[in-house]
Amino acid sequence: MDAEEKMRLRDELRAANAKAAEDAIKIAKLEGQLLEAKDFNSKFMDLRQVHGLGGAGEGGVHGGGRETPGGAHRGGRETPSGGREAQSRPRPRRSMRPTSHAPRRSC
Repeated sequence: MDAEEKMRLRDELRAANAKAAEDAIKIAKLEGQLLEAKDFNSKFMDLRQVHGLGGAGEGGVHGGGRETPGGAHRGGRETPSGGREAQSRPRPRRSMRPTSHAPRRSC
């Protein structure tokens, strides 16, 4: 290995080290931004929980409170597209008692 090749390899190694150092600095900055974003997000989620705010599907009629999951009494089943399919409900049985507004039969 002659001196010229050693110099070339040394220069390549220095350039690679400099590039690696720049990349490490960029990565550190991005990690810092990510941590800040996560911290902000966790604070925001805490606020949402404190105030009971949520999107649709997190309680209330269209979201809001946290009493019932997914809106007030969501029946039916979820379709693959994310909608809801109506649930077939049994018809209410008619009681044998005559209702107050029904005309009485004489015979």
